[in-house]
Amino acid sequence: MVNRLSLVDATLADRISAAGPEAQRAVARNVALAAAEHVGLDDERLASILAILRADVAEVPDLTRANAAVEDLDNAAFDAQDRVEDGTGSDDDYARAFAKARAATALVAAFADDPAEGAEDAIYEAYHATDEDMGPLRDTIEQVLS
Repeated sequence: MVNRLSLVDATLADRISAAGPEAQRAVARNVALAAAEHVGLDDERLASILAILRADVAEVPDLTRANAAVEDLDNAAFDAQDRVEDGTGSDDDYARAFAKARAATALVAAFADDPAEGAEDAIYEAYHATDEDMGPLRDTIEQVLS
């Protein structure tokens, strides 16, 4: 089965797959935090998982509030897209809403049961949250994998 990351960067997907679980979790954590910082993610329902990721502790929190935030942010992005399509919204507003939703999804992905899947999904979502610019994310990933 092809993972979503391989659609963006097959070589990176292979490297993530070959890395050990500790490195995979570190990659997921670091790219998710980078995406959250890039978009200025400030939803208070994500505060606890941001704190856990920043503290780099092996704790899996209850993700109920975070998943609700992701759903709300996704819906806000869809609403912004609808406003663009009907001429009442701007592309910039949609891009900001979309980026926040993707960054929030990257944060949740960092807690996946399967560390490889979590890293792949976090990178994929962070890529879309950061204007599809793999450069800074690749630097963050290389710091972990090298």
